[in-house]
Amino acid sequence: MKPKTEKILGTLEVITNTLEDFGDISNIGYKTFLWEASQKRNFDILQLMLFEKFIQVVNPEKVIQNWLKEEQTHSIAPREKYSLDQPDPEKFLDNLTKIYREDKYKHLLQTLNEKLEDLEGFAIRLSSSEYEKHNCIYSLIGRTTQNNWVAISSTAPQRHKIPNWILCTPFQENNSQQPEDSIQVVSNIREILNELKPLKLAVCYPDGYGYTYDYQHSYAFSATRSAAFTQSLINSKILSLNNFQGFLSGYRQQVLAKFLKTSFYNVLVYYLASYDTDYIYILGQVAGDWLGVRISRGYEYI
Repeated sequence: MKPKTEKILGTLEVITNTLEDFGDISNIGYKTFLWEASQKRNFDILQLMLFEKFIQVVNPEKVIQNWLKEEQTHSIAPREKYSLDQPDPEKFLDNLTKIYREDKYKHLLQTLNEKLEDLEGFAIRLSSSEYEKHNCIYSLIGRTTQNNWVAISSTAPQRHKIPNWILCTPFQENNSQQPEDSIQVVSNIREILNELKPLKLAVCYPDGYGYTYDYQHSYAFSATRSAAFTQSLINSKILSLNNFQGFLSGYRQQVLAKFLKTSFYNVLVYYLASYDTDYIYILGQVAGDWLGVRISRGYEYI
């Protein structure tokens, strides 16, 4: 470990150990985070999620199967009142709609297999809890013939937002150039996805814990695998990326905020969230290493 990294890490551990729960939601945990460049690959969201075991690599066919399963095993939420305690079979997709959407998904997979190389799938789950078993998000990513990348992800159910006691502003990456060879590929993908209209799904849990969410798919393309994957997760609402400004209150949190902002040129907030669980990584970079704090939160069913 580099001396500068070791010094900052030591101080972070002391500060993190003194932090108290804010108490706005149960099961908040703080942990010092270190991504040491000499021991791991270059830091990015994909590598982070693989390291945290949030991602399982699956074949593309399984992704398509689970996209179909998600929309065919949940009620379609109508405008009038409906129950979220038990699924209503009469409100599932009708057979003609199922056949239509299955054909579109098959066409999408065929197009991706023809136009992209190294096509692979990811199953993303932030928690192994019983309630979270429903909330596995599936993604596809592949490489064009000129080594650019295309990623597609399904949307994620949301209960949480970045807590209001973390002050931050949206991070805007300067990435205006789009890979030219991907334009036709993306046009084909966009056309198919536009034919797969968004669905309002009702996910039923007993005792009033059910919820609805908008189910659809979004795509991203970029010159790098990491950037395409990251943007697809931002589009799917499982990820947001922000500039860290500070904490709203709390003496110990102010000590942490001051230390982070004086130790690093820029501090970023990586926010990963699904329905029941979220993770907040507040990180800065020094000598190629990334370090800071990891805050985890979970919803407690009573």
